[in-house]
Amino acid sequence: MEVGSRVCLHGLQKEELNGKTGVVVSQQHDRLAVELQEADQRIAIKPCNLELICEPSSSLAVHAKVAIRGLAGRVELNGRLGEVIAAPEAGKDRWGVKVGSQKIAVRDCNLSLLVRFPSLDVPATRPALHRHDLVLLRFAANHGVDSLTFPEDRAALWPAACLRQSLLFTWGTLPSRPADCVNVALAPTLVFGCLAVDPPLELGIVLRVHCIGATADFEGCADWGGLGELLEAAGLQVPSSVEITHFGNDQAFALPPGIRSWSSMKKKFTHANTVITVRQLDELYHSRERAVPDVALLCHPGFDNYKEIWLPTMSTLFRMNIPVIVAGHSNFFVSTHDAIMHQDVGLRAMGANLTRSQLFNPFCQAYLDPTKGSLLATQEKNNKHCNLAWISVFCGGEMKAPAEIDSFFDVLDYLGVSVQGFPLKATGPMLHGGPLRLKYPHMTEDERRTAVQLLSNTEPAEFPTTAPRLKKLLEERGLARHYNRGRGNW
Repeated sequence: MEVGSRVCLHGLQKEELNGKTGVVVSQQHDRLAVELQEADQRIAIKPCNLELICEPSSSLAVHAKVAIRGLAGRVELNGRLGEVIAAPEAGKDRWGVKVGSQKIAVRDCNLSLLVRFPSLDVPATRPALHRHDLVLLRFAANHGVDSLTFPEDRAALWPAACLRQSLLFTWGTLPSRPADCVNVALAPTLVFGCLAVDPPLELGIVLRVHCIGATADFEGCADWGGLGELLEAAGLQVPSSVEITHFGNDQAFALPPGIRSWSSMKKKFTHANTVITVRQLDELYHSRERAVPDVALLCHPGFDNYKEIWLPTMSTLFRMNIPVIVAGHSNFFVSTHDAIMHQDVGLRAMGANLTRSQLFNPFCQAYLDPTKGSLLATQEKNNKHCNLAWISVFCGGEMKAPAEIDSFFDVLDYLGVSVQGFPLKATGPMLHGGPLRLKYPHMTEDERRTAVQLLSNTEPAEFPTTAPRLKKLLEERGLARHYNRGRGNW
């Protein structure tokens, strides 16, 4: 019985427990630790008192989740995820696979089986959420960080993401006890990011972490107390000492009265033999020389919005040549404008050496915001957004020329703003017959089509020469002022 397996209890002397179901969260000598689904409780049980309800898939079959790999004829499908919809016909060796809206026939040698997502209850308390995180980190450690990728998996994680946000605070509404607000997303996000580092991160007896871009509202009340147990669950060495330094500018944010900030952040934790110390520096990362950390975590950066701040910080990180985990924000199910700007594409635009392409972070915080559009989401899901939703990793890099970076972001910005539409405010025609609408009511459909075609056919190397053409197009349409006002957090 693997971690994540769903089980039923039987044959116990405590008869009230017989028949209850739970999830295996760890192995402890001759017993398995099981989190009960019907109660906020974890107990250790011998395997003979457990009946397996659902175990991870072990072979290809109809409805199995798979990843496409090694295709020579259709290389664009390599890395895509799909579902097996038909077994090979007699005398043939190809499986029917649905990838997005496409149905293709693929040999089994070109299919990688993805293990079944662990069965999880909806956590209602902080302790239950912590145990939820331990299960996911063990699962990711055993099966790889890419194992938590399917939309239905994310739907199962949505309640946990909402709980994280409610434990912090809700926009516009102060909790009854503001002092109880706590960020419980940062610690598991860091550990998940460490699992994503390639080559694997080797931890010593001391772990030094720099949290950069940390703000008083989201990260100023981070709970690092369970970090040692999270590292252990992920199969990583648990250091005897962890030093975490937050870098952020508290003066740049107007917090509602009563919300916890740097001054009320807990500064020291002890878990087993691990001592965790936390400090905050209210200054920009590049303002002085820094001792080189083992790993850095960038908290929902805004590369395009604040280039004058981020570019010198990125140059500093490039020179350090250390693993840097970038945790951006996006729609819960698909990439938004922000995710495209501030994750892989934005990192490459600046010259980062990307070692792990962006992947979904199951430990993000969810919030509802109907004012944010998504490039790919259906309209009814446009308002489900998450902080720390996507993770990328880079190590070193060579900063590109500022003019080239500006041109690159200008093109991406125009692309994002011109094709995303809000459910009630979209003014243009449908895009490709889907749920998206093009904005800018003063542009004709032909003009919009020309602009989108220009962007979609542009290679990254051509962005510096394409940006002036886009600027001219905007000026001709009388939209330059509207565009300039909307750059960044549109």
